[in-house]
Amino acid sequence: MELTSVISLFAGLTLIISGIFWGGGQIQAFVALSSIAITLGGTAAATFVSYAPKEISVFIKTIRRVFQFRASDMDDTVQAVLSLSSIARKEGLVALEEAAKYVDDRFLRKGILLVVDGAEPEQVLTAMQAEINYEKSLTEKATVFIESLASCAPAFGMLGTLVGVITMLRNISDPVSLCAGLATALISTFYGVLLAHLFFYPLAAKLKNKSADKELFKKLVLEGVLSVQAGENPRMIEEKLFSFIRPAPELGKAAIDD
Repeated sequence: MELTSVISLFAGLTLIISGIFWGGGQIQAFVALSSIAITLGGTAAATFVSYAPKEISVFIKTIRRVFQFRASDMDDTVQAVLSLSSIARKEGLVALEEAAKYVDDRFLRKGILLVVDGAEPEQVLTAMQAEINYEKSLTEKATVFIESLASCAPAFGMLGTLVGVITMLRNISDPVSLCAGLATALISTFYGVLLAHLFFYPLAAKLKNKSADKELFKKLVLEGVLSVQAGENPRMIEEKLFSFIRPAPELGKAAIDD
């Protein structure tokens, strides 16, 4: 996850804690094990009811892989494609087999090796597009998984509220138990809302954005591989690939004018 996201999360938590102190509260008053057990435990239980452990493991790996992607890698990949294009034009497509060993990006290396193996352009397109679609499908499922966590947390926070209210009503003659029940009722809702709107929903939104960037990157690589296979001029390939990641001058000027 980017440093800005970590800083934003830390800043949000800091402001919330500061707001508690500024309002005259004490942080100890917002710590209740019963509320934590109900909110976190209920959310975790509902998750494992909805998904098999193997599915959750795949989602976690997918999320980690998507978040490891950096948009800045696109420029380096374009340069790698241009280098491969020059080799192919000078020495032929077969020479790319040796050059592919030094390609860092696995997806680009896969495409180049398909070309070296003599696959037709349609076959290269089908194989690489299938991987793009598969990873997109996994990311969409992982996003739904996180969003389900976001919807469960406030619901179990409300369940904690109900438990607290019941405790209050059963011990209404006991001031100590009444206060304990009231704390559970309010803090559980606080935990549920905090988890959903500061952690899970932002994480899902971040995953969608990162997934879109990675999908664009893979389409760039696919276009680059097909261009190398077709023997296009490196300068034309450069113009084509950079159009994926840089707005056209007219578009940029229009955006400024607006």
